Amino acid sequence: INATTTISTGLYSYGVTVDGANNIYVSDSNDRILKYSSSNSNATIVAPSSTTPGATGSQLGSPLAIFSNLNGDLYISDTNSYCAGACWYSSNNYRIQKWINGDNWGTTVAGGYGLGTALNQIGICYGIFVDISGNLYVSDYTNHRVTKWPPYSTSGIVVAGNNGSGSNATQLSNPQGVFVDGAGNLFVADTGNNRVQRFAPGSTSGVTVAGGNGAGPYPTQLNQPTSVYVDSNGNVFVLDSQNQRIQQWSPNVDYGVTVFDGSTGVFGMNARAMTMDSMGNIYIADTQGQRIQKLPIISTGICGKYI
Repeated sequence: INATTTISTGLYSYGVTVDGANNIYVSDSNDRILKYSSSNSNATIVAPSSTTPGATGSQLGSPLAIFSNLNGDLYISDTNSYCAGACWYSSNNYRIQKWINGDNWGTTVAGGYGLGTALNQIGICYGIFVDISGNLYVSDYTNHRVTKWPPYSTSGIVVAGNNGSGSNATQLSNPQGVFVDGAGNLFVADTGNNRVQRFAPGSTSGVTVAGGNGAGPYPTQLNQPTSVYVDSNGNVFVLDSQNQRIQQWSPNVDYGVTVFDGSTGVFGMNARAMTMDSMGNIYIADTQGQRIQKLPIISTGICGKYI
């Protein structure tokens, strides 16, 4: 399968998501969220409304992961460091902001109380997901956990990890991408353990569904997976960043099949995020390559956007 460069950002791209109309949203290193129409390659800045990074509702610090619902409302992981003032120091907002489509002001829906381990706090976050009930899942890279934030809640509920960095079934190590399927199963790209874990609803003990056999290039292995996506047929797609490939793991199979090989330089070794549109096309945030790559129809399964 060949990829095409859908968007050349000219900046580092950390997150990518699509809405119900297949518009593409990108978070970049210029502290903003860009929207690209499905029929136009020109970008529109949709957040923030302020041109200065900061911590107010009209500002973002340095956005990483993003998630769009079907209506184009955005959830933004505003958790990375950013330059403040004359860049003599950096700051972190450690929050998830929700921007209603068309608004110029974001609302904090998770975190916002600084870095820490309390359940009203989050660390650096490279993965977020919102399920059919509006629950927000935050992949907390710093605290080795995933927390679930019901609508209007002021603190999270631990649904995976939070037992220190480790490799047993109740632990995670620097998790990044997350995905929740229609049955409520949580999938976590457990980056530090080179595996993808599945957590059934109500269970904090994960089952390995991809990788888990050490870092490596073989079909049974992954090397720092950063993003995960699951189609309605149960196929697990993994952005295997250091192997520069996308692996498909079918249900009840203990090895992955390479559906895209980017090792020839098609995308760099620090690709952070991946998403799928309603037609089964995959989009990759090629961070190092400063672009968004599109892979033509990978899956015929219905994609996991519910809200």
